[in-house]
Amino acid sequence: MINPAIRRLHMLKKAHAKTYRAKTKKKKRNEENTSVDIHYEHGPCLICGKADASKTNSHIVPSFLVSMYDSYDNSGKRGRDLQISITDIGRSTYVGAIPSTKYDEIFNEDSLNDEKRIEELKNNPDARDYVFCPTCERLLADLLESPYADAFKQDKGIDGTMAYYFWISVIWRMNSCRKNFGFQLDESTSEALHEMLLSYLDNNGQLNERNKPNPDNFKYKLLYCPNFCKDTQRGFQYCNYRDNVLTFIISDFILIVYLWATNNLPDNYMFDVISDTIKRAEFNTGNEETENKLIIDRDVMESAISTFIKFAINIKKRHYVRVISMLWEQLNIPIQLTDSIMKDILGGIFSEETKLAERESIHSIAIAIEQTLKKHGVIRQ
Repeated sequence: MINPAIRRLHMLKKAHAKTYRAKTKKKKRNEENTSVDIHYEHGPCLICGKADASKTNSHIVPSFLVSMYDSYDNSGKRGRDLQISITDIGRSTYVGAIPSTKYDEIFNEDSLNDEKRIEELKNNPDARDYVFCPTCERLLADLLESPYADAFKQDKGIDGTMAYYFWISVIWRMNSCRKNFGFQLDESTSEALHEMLLSYLDNNGQLNERNKPNPDNFKYKLLYCPNFCKDTQRGFQYCNYRDNVLTFIISDFILIVYLWATNNLPDNYMFDVISDTIKRAEFNTGNEETENKLIIDRDVMESAISTFIKFAINIKKRHYVRVISMLWEQLNIPIQLTDSIMKDILGGIFSEETKLAERESIHSIAIAIEQTLKKHGVIRQ
């Protein structure tokens, strides 16, 4: 198991400009101890803690899951990404190898002439540089990601143990890679998942007493709506974590992870609208011959998405009301900021007439305020 002190040091410092030295002691035949300096250019691999984390563009969330909802042509193929990441206030855009004509549909011309903006478009929110070593990256691909993706795409039964460690790897990576996926596990939980994953990879995907599945630490239920993203041309990923239950919605899947012997959904569960459906699903504990997956219809998935949309809208509304009120005061605008005026400004910021990637930009906020002031006669048309 990786030394927790080394991991904490690695997690706290920047990955691109720091050097770490760890001392290891080797016992000679004559029982004398000598110290050996290990130099890490980018820091130790987060999985093994031994080799240099030299791998670039490591996919934290497996690309086959992401591609199901973010391919610009709805093909589900890797490399055709068009992904909008939405925060409490604002948004960012990531594009893969999409054709230049697609840029004109989603960006204003000014944005396409901004070198800084163009550079930001290449920042993949689901990938990270210098967190894994090539060996651990290969083990993840060969033992977990490729077998799971291949079985899923071929509509075959997925080995229950392999699926169990596949989802452990996804959740642990999302938590540990220093990117914000909307949840943070406590250190003891992260350590437990890391130990399970490391033991599985160290033993080349074979089980023994040390790495056998432990449902008290981790078990999950999986809901699946076949072809939802492809048929509706809609999809997203979102995590909600509360009371040792993590709900992860991505593409056609709703994953519900139960940690530390938890068996029930939290009180006032965010996705209560689908709680009865979740209760019907069977647990996956890593001991099943094939992964348990409850097939759900489109109405169930739509209800979960509607819950998320209402939640996101309320958060955004609160933040934008605060920001616009502050701007209104600082600009000393000579009319009262009424609910009606606020509604007009918010409508302008999120107008469907504004190109997709330009909504919530500073420019769109300024235009929305300007148009509202013109509408109410504060400034001339």
